[in-house]
Amino acid sequence: MMYFDSDHIQQLRQLHQQLAAQNDVIESMLELSKTRLGTLLTEDARSLLATPKFARFVRLMLAEMAANSGGVPLPVQISADPCAWLLLSLPLPLRLWRLPADTTDTIGVRAELGKWQQVLNVPTAEALVSNESAMQSWEAIAAQIEQSMPQLPIAPALQPFLAEELMCILCYLGECEDSEADRSVVEQS
Repeated sequence: MMYFDSDHIQQLRQLHQQLAAQNDVIESMLELSKTRLGTLLTEDARSLLATPKFARFVRLMLAEMAANSGGVPLPVQISADPCAWLLLSLPLPLRLWRLPADTTDTIGVRAELGKWQQVLNVPTAEALVSNESAMQSWEAIAAQIEQSMPQLPIAPALQPFLAEELMCILCYLGECEDSEADRSVVEQS
């Protein structure tokens, strides 16, 4: 059995206080980071496109969809490089707000791009059980966006490409919902 003298106990208390103070600083920094990210998404969610985490998500999602397609060509025609997306060429910001959801399997998101606005129910990663995949999330969002695609602020021939890019961003937000650090990525303004 090990015994600690008063010097060791004092050192342990000081170490505990230092760690608690560092933890408080880290939590404050995380909260500030989430607030800044939430602000960026409500101002212009296209800022996500240049982040390594989003680029990795896009590559993995497209790879998963290709692997699960069974040799059938994918309906998805977006670039694996988000920095090359059509969305970046538009002079309009993409604004996203988190809304209350009716279920725990979805998050509510209000999307706005110029005059186009839509409220969507985005499946969370938690909702996608092992027998489902990114394709089911994609299809659920696609069904909602297709209804308002003619209102997207771009030439009709380019609307399907822009819609796919929007769907990818929304899938990412649904995926982020299960991460505690990303839980408040989009907040109601």
